[in-house]
Amino acid sequence: MNQPTCTQTGEEAHDLKCNVCHIWLDVQERTIAALGHDWEWVTYSSYKNSSTCPYIINWEDQKCQRCGIWAWNDRYYYTWDGHDWGSWYLCRTYFDYTTGEMVDEWRRECCTCGEIEIEEVRY
Repeated sequence: MNQPTCTQTGEEAHDLKCNVCHIWLDVQERTIAALGHDWEWVTYSSYKNSSTCPYIINWEDQKCQRCGIWAWNDRYYYTWDGHDWGSWYLCRTYFDYTTGEMVDEWRRECCTCGEIEIEEVRY
């Protein structure tokens, strides 16, 4: 008997014996389908202490729980831990000719590192 894996088929064999005359008749073989991978997302984190605003890099990847292979489908996201945001202020108002809308561009700035966050309000 050959067990199936995530990517390989398996085989199962049974000897058949006649119940009346007790002669071995044949070997019956059956193919067992491959199981397929059993993916699970695994998350890792790395803390980066920059000179201004520290942040955490989180990344995820998929690992098969059955055979242990990695899929290398990385997903990244950042968690900021330390921005000291100032108040929102209206930076400019303009007409977007591509959409035909008026746009108010609001901004705020981190008092520590100077990073700017922008939000648009369309009307």
